[in-house]
Amino acid sequence: MPAPFTLKKLEKTMKPNIITMKSFAKINLSLDVLGKLPDGYHEVEMVLHQIELYDDVSIRLIPDEKGIEVSTNRKYLPRDQRNIAYQAADLMREVGGIREKIRIDIKKRIPVTAGLGGGSGNAASVLLGLNHLLGMKMSLEQLMTHGEKLGSDVVFSLMGQAASHDFLGDEIRRDPKAGICALAKGRGTQLSPLQGIKAYVVLTKPPVGCSTPEIYKLFDKEIVETRPNNQELIDGLRKKNWDLISKNMVNVLENVVFKRYAIAMYTKSKVISLGGAQGILMSGSGPTIYGLYLEEEEARKTYKIMKNELRETFLTQTSVLGYSI
Repeated sequence: MPAPFTLKKLEKTMKPNIITMKSFAKINLSLDVLGKLPDGYHEVEMVLHQIELYDDVSIRLIPDEKGIEVSTNRKYLPRDQRNIAYQAADLMREVGGIREKIRIDIKKRIPVTAGLGGGSGNAASVLLGLNHLLGMKMSLEQLMTHGEKLGSDVVFSLMGQAASHDFLGDEIRRDPKAGICALAKGRGTQLSPLQGIKAYVVLTKPPVGCSTPEIYKLFDKEIVETRPNNQELIDGLRKKNWDLISKNMVNVLENVVFKRYAIAMYTKSKVISLGGAQGILMSGSGPTIYGLYLEEEEARKTYKIMKNELRETFLTQTSVLGYSI
């Protein structure tokens, strides 16, 4: 059994028993599916980028009580073991021997089942938050190993949040793996930090939810005609060459989602028709469509028009912290 971490330790070091994390969303600058791995998961190669749209995740330790409690401002979200933030707390309780009650309050802004990694980010916040609150001193690599048990996107979310929260300390924030952009391989958990880009982002989510396992299952029947050249994309990021970036903003899951949800295809066509974007793509397994803009005026124009059509439309920016490879 691991040695328990308790609030007595926190009191001695004058640390608070509550922490609030910004749980950031992500977008895919590319997504390629290379085949199936022996364990049945799909082998992917994709470039991920953190953006500044975020949920608030507050984690509190309550002495003299036990268990895990989750609350959220979205009534339709589960608050038990089905919630990935709950699973993250349960995992940390197991590996750290936490005795106190863990209360998690989530203020959602990021759309759910949207291809933006919102739930994964919430789980990453819980892992990082409890590690910091209790002075567990787990390295980012250790946390990423634990995060992989919860889901592929959790690992990238840990990278991005580690780089974006100064109060976590230099050991976490300046870890070589910390960063807001990465090349992801394998199951999406083999991550290499990349130089990010600075751009305004308009996100617009059609009123449908995409099941990631279902989309990948449908993809197995697809013939892929266009794939991203991720090395060219990485070169474009290094050189800030938007021609290379835009050319390789390709998501091989788009056709699957567009065939199943015509409104997703319509949404992308509508954003394209408004002009001004450097690149427009579906994120993850969808259905959210996003555009990248260098000029705020162009981004605001698209945002206002799409907001009138689709309620879950947001104007934000890419995160700009991180390290070059």
